[in-house]
Amino acid sequence: MATVHARTARGTAKDGRSGLIELAENPTVWILAFVAAIAVFGGATIAFVGGGVSESAVQLGGIVLLVAGGLVAVGYLFFGTFIAARGRGLGNAAAAALGSWVLGLAFILVLVAKLMGMI
Repeated sequence: MATVHARTARGTAKDGRSGLIELAENPTVWILAFVAAIAVFGGATIAFVGGGVSESAVQLGGIVLLVAGGLVAVGYLFFGTFIAARGRGLGNAAAAALGSWVLGLAFILVLVAKLMGMI
């Protein structure tokens, strides 16, 4: 049986959950986000490697692929670390700090590799 949550004026349900949490737990939102990500990556890939398009479309496709791929990698590192830390009993703040620390470490490693001429 589906539960209906009454909303308050601030956008939270009476049980204290925010609307953002309810959206994150909705499978339809995840499906639509995944389809949108496929469309962005697919369109950018076609523009980047496809023939018969202008030079500016190729450049824009490369930039979109680079930015979107970077966002996925950052999200994967942070969210994965956050969930793993929460699973080991840390609170939200400590898990977020650990996720931020991992992102900072990854940034430093990329910077060192760049300075050493590896990339």
